[in-house]
Amino acid sequence: MSAYDAFLTTLVRGSQADEAIKFLRVMKGKNCLPGLKFFSNALDMLAKQNDFTHAIPLWDIMMGSGLLPNLIMYNAMIGLLCNNNDVDNAFRLLDEMVFNGAFPDFLTYNIIFRWLIKNKKVDQVGKFFYEMVKNESPPTHVDCSVAIATLIDGDDPEMAIEIWNYMVENRVLPLDGSANALLIGFCNLGRMSQVRQFAADMLDRRININESTMKKLKDAFYNTGTHGRDNYDSLTRRWKAL
Repeated sequence: MSAYDAFLTTLVRGSQADEAIKFLRVMKGKNCLPGLKFFSNALDMLAKQNDFTHAIPLWDIMMGSGLLPNLIMYNAMIGLLCNNNDVDNAFRLLDEMVFNGAFPDFLTYNIIFRWLIKNKKVDQVGKFFYEMVKNESPPTHVDCSVAIATLIDGDDPEMAIEIWNYMVENRVLPLDGSANALLIGFCNLGRMSQVRQFAADMLDRRININESTMKKLKDAFYNTGTHGRDNYDSLTRRWKAL
């Protein structure tokens, strides 16, 4: 089979995956398909080429022959599906992979989470965040920061607070990016009493609030009148003292 493997690999590498798929279908009919190593290498090449069109039939041929993909292959395929906005099938693979002996890891969850954030699927971001935490694969601090901004913009500030609280309680460091995203988001919503509470707590924790964020807060607080100006002036004195 090594000669067949080399031939098929050459086709895939040379952007002739269509011919490779045709040949694989003939081989399947003769019950002489290559092993998992070929499929793993071919899938890796197709993923690097972002060749969604040929990766799916390759995957189907492999699964139909009884070969079970490993975690690396699942992650490659889930990433390819997300890159091509086929998140429904990405979720399907996530659900089925455990039954095939491949357990999702940090990368598996983060591929999907990043797609949900990028595409502003606010109704799904929170649910998936909880699933990630439950399975001990929480998002990175960078992804949390983007998720917080996305949730606030998408009219789910309460879920943004949930993520922030999780980060603080579990020390998902650094906190600076998410802190600034939270303050700016709530400032844009006009929820200044919460902005003041969050900012005071952040200063207590010695979290860095950006100068640009403080300027936004100043404009928003000053627009609320004398009491707002007093609140901002109190915060800025503490901020400058850090």
